[in-house]
This record gives sequence, structure tokens and C-alpha cells, in this order.
Amino acid sequence: MPTMELTSTTCDGLDIAEMEGDWDAWDVAWESTDGEMSGDGFPYDLPNGEYVFTYANGLSGCANAIPASVQDACLGDFNANGTRDITDLMVLLAGMPGSGGTSVLGADVADCNCDGLVTIEDILTFLSVFSLDCAQ
Repeated sequence: MPTMELTSTTCDGLDIAEMEGDWDAWDVAWESTDGEMSGDGFPYDLPNGEYVFTYANGLSGCANAIPASVQDACLGDFNANGTRDITDLMVLLAGMPGSGGTSVLGADVADCNCDGLVTIEDILTFLSVFSLDCAQ
């Protein structure tokens, strides 16, 4: 049976990784838990909400279901606590390139403007929302 991993990312939205197995014989479908939305295959974009992805093989009778939560990322809330605070600033600073031009954390963690790099532009972007709750 193939496997997949679903994650909600800041720069890419819903990221669906087909982990292993042969997907050719499997039918993939998804549905929101409230029953309002559904579809077949892997979607490119989904609104915020809770979903269930199912994949089934009609020949073998095997099926699997994976729950997924899709939510907008909060710019600069690296620890996902609902606000941008000192802890988030420390994560951003740790993501800045040090000696040798490499970041301790990597650009995927602290890249506020999703350009693949952590630069002064990311610090300026972060400072414009510093200390604000994510709902603002």
C-alpha cells in the first residue's frame, strides 16, 4: 500500500508528498469533514479547514484514509502560538546566514517573503508585524 504525507507549509500551502508505493492502481479522493467540498486526485489549493484524504485500490479491496488540516500560515509566527514575539525573532535571527553564508536553520524555516533566502528583507517584513496577534 502506498503512503502519503500531508503538511501545511508557509510558502507552499498544502504540500502532498507521495512517499512510497505504486500510485497508478490507486484512486485518490478527498472531502472536507463538514461535507461541503470534495474532489478526486490531488488538489492544488484548498481553503482552510479539516479534510480526509482517501485512497483505494479496487482490485485488492485495500483502502486508507488520512486526516489533514489546512490553515493559513501566520507570517512570522514560527512557533505557531498565535502571535509574533521574542521567540519568533530569535528563530528569525538564527535563520540568518552566518559565517560561510549558511543558515543554522535553513531558509525554509525563517523565510518570511518566500524567496528561498533569509535576508534583511525578512527581518524588515517580520518587524512590520512584530508583537501582533495572528488574527490581526
